[in-house]
Amino acid sequence: MSLYVDPTNDLAFKKIFGDPNRSQTLIAFLNAVLDYRGPRAIAHVTIVNPSQTPRIPGFKETLLDIKAVDQSGRQFIVEMQVEKEGGFGQRALYYTAKSYVDQLKVAEDYEALKPVVFVGVLEFNLFPGDAPTTRHLIINQQTGEQNLSDIEFAFVELPKFKKSESQLESDLDFWLDFFKSARQREKPPSNLPATLVDAYETAKSYAWSKEERDLYDSISLKRGSNRNVLREAVERGVAQGMAQGMAQGMAQGMAQGMAQGIEQGIEQGIEQGALQTKFELARNLRAAGMSDAQISPLTGLSLAQLQAL
Repeated sequence: MSLYVDPTNDLAFKKIFGDPNRSQTLIAFLNAVLDYRGPRAIAHVTIVNPSQTPRIPGFKETLLDIKAVDQSGRQFIVEMQVEKEGGFGQRALYYTAKSYVDQLKVAEDYEALKPVVFVGVLEFNLFPGDAPTTRHLIINQQTGEQNLSDIEFAFVELPKFKKSESQLESDLDFWLDFFKSARQREKPPSNLPATLVDAYETAKSYAWSKEERDLYDSISLKRGSNRNVLREAVERGVAQGMAQGMAQGMAQGMAQGMAQGIEQGIEQGIEQGALQTKFELARNLRAAGMSDAQISPLTGLSLAQLQAL
């Protein structure tokens, strides 16, 4: 195991951000990703479902999201999502709406309801555009004002964060770099903000118990197994799509028709392989530890293309 654990691992995420004794780490992350400053800044949180390491024999990989309430009563749902799943956006809406509704007891005044904010940290791209962080609010279309402010969403799409260590400037930059690069570091980046010191300390693998390390490894192995299944599905889909496209092109009897048929077949095949693009697959395989030489024949991408990623 490297010096630092992977913060996107379910157990690591909960240990770093879900410990009531280290709530300042969660506060610092939320203030950075939500750009809370001044009177809106979070000063104190109560973690509703504190992290508890389950015993390995009964572990069913059902670690809950992190839920917290700040000094004003605002609720925060923080979720780490590694695998791309259909309906993730709807699930975020459901979680947030349910938390909002569950506040209201029988005959209680609606004005007693407090805001709920959903924060999703994703290891895949969910929305168009290049921005690694996005905020989603209820906005008045005519005035641009946020008149209904009780429900908000913030998403972090880690694959879109491209900054190198020398380019890190804001606290948010350092947090996104922490998620993407901590597992590969031998020491924290230079000029590390004080708000991230505890996160790096908690992520030091040698400070973990054997039970925690075993559980961490089991989650990592399960993730690798899921990626292998995805890779095989994509390979089968691409092969089937190319065969269908080639047959379609030959039936048309024209070079243009064949090219279009092959292209359509590849697109259909990739869609059948869990809607992954070649480049997304290459990134996932890299994260799983495969070299460019191994990835190239699996994805059909040249070494030059892979080096340009």
